[in-house]
Amino acid sequence: AVMPATGFAEIALAAACEALGLPAERVAVNRVEVEQMLRLDDRTQITTQLIATADDPGAGTRVEIHSRSDDGNWRRHAVATVEAVTAA
Repeated sequence: AVMPATGFAEIALAAACEALGLPAERVAVNRVEVEQMLRLDDRTQITTQLIATADDPGAGTRVEIHSRSDDGNWRRHAVATVEAVTAA
């Protein structure tokens, strides 16, 4: 099986909610760029990394989604930009 693009968006949203301490309805995933396929099996390990872009406050927060192979090598699969949104 291969991770669908919507799966990367869901991972980015969950990571942003946890890091920003906000519920999902207060977080926007503005862009998801899939760089390479992620094959899923029972051994696939996925992790996320959030990078705050302090030099450009309007740029949002960058989320990188990586997997780790059995030999310990990390591979980036997707990058997303997320930001907090104000309640309507």
